[in-house]
Amino acid sequence: MYSRLPFDRPQTIRSLGTRLFSRIKDDDARSLILSFLAEPGDL
Repeated sequence: MYSRLPFDRPQTIRSLGTRLFSRIKDDDARSLILSFLAEPGDL
């Protein structure tokens, strides 16, 4: 599964968006992801 969804790649994080929260329950980690998603960026 990890080879299909490389979470160390910004493109993966941006494409999944808040759907990552189905697996990430830690509020600090969620906050960090939301901050990352709020930044402008290229896919």
